[in-house]
Amino acid sequence: MKKRLVIGSIAIITVLVTAVFASYVVQLTAYVAQFRILVDGEERSFENPIVMINDRTYVPLREVSEVLGMNVEWDEENQKIIINSSQNINEERGTLYRFEQNELWGFTDKNGNVKIDVQFNFASWFVDGIAMVGMYIDDWENYPAGTEILRFGYIDLNGQLITPIKFLRARMFSDGYAKVTLLDGTQTFIDRNGNITGETW
Repeated sequence: MKKRLVIGSIAIITVLVTAVFASYVVQLTAYVAQFRILVDGEERSFENPIVMINDRTYVPLREVSEVLGMNVEWDEENQKIIINSSQNINEERGTLYRFEQNELWGFTDKNGNVKIDVQFNFASWFVDGIAMVGMYIDDWENYPAGTEILRFGYIDLNGQLITPIKFLRARMFSDGYAKVTLLDGTQTFIDRNGNITGETW
């Protein structure tokens, strides 16, 4: 299913950004924009700000790419940003494929056989045997009764939960760890077993 990204403006706050290039300095004025971003009609929020420079809008590359089903990797040695589609990643690593049915997501093998039934409101591709999934749940403690909020967790290739589906925000695993945001807004990292590393901010 092709993703559609819609951006709507709410307000703009001015900040100053200074960029250094070689032996001279270029001073740019950037605007931190309070935009609403809708993907297939669903509003999504990002940890990093959206900015405008010279009437152009700049969005956080990694976060937007992940929402659109892409994987972003940083090649430190060659100073390159590498973006791959989830299909290419699955083909290279021989894992499972996402599929959507009645606005829910599940997973199939490369032959189209369903391996994990449709049940998730959000699903990423598998990376090294782990996928990030999301479901709408009732959050009676923080919102009015009956309000469904999208929460995130992780599953293995058998569809078993590695973590409960409870995080406010979550990222894909990289080098054995994933960045998550807890219900109180605290950010931390979890390992492949779902254990919180202890480092929070």
